[in-house]
Amino acid sequence: MRSTITSITIFIIMVICIGFSVNGLKKAIYELNCSTFKIENSINSNSFEKANASLEEFKNIWNTYSHKISMFTNNNELDDINNEIDKLNEYITYKNKEQCLISINIIENILKSISELEDANIYNLF
Repeated sequence: MRSTITSITIFIIMVICIGFSVNGLKKAIYELNCSTFKIENSINSNSFEKANASLEEFKNIWNTYSHKISMFTNNNELDDINNEIDKLNEYITYKNKEQCLISINIIENILKSISELEDANIYNLF
């Protein structure tokens, strides 16, 4: 009887910790998406200086959360985001609007896939 109560208690604590972790991930993804939206708007308005400042903000947010996100996802996705950040920095420097928008789109799609993989739904449980 005692081991059953201990097992149930550990299970409940584990579920609560998972809930906090997923909420933290969603917060990080939300902040990163807001930052990519700012970059995209700046690029669409041909304000590359503002886009560069927004990219620096994105890099700061990314450096803050990338270690936490690495617990939830494949490191290849993190490497892909880092590569796209480097490419985006170069594209903004050379004011290549089309390539900038492509890189932003890739980053947004990777963040979306990370978020979808961690959603609590029937598909992800089984």
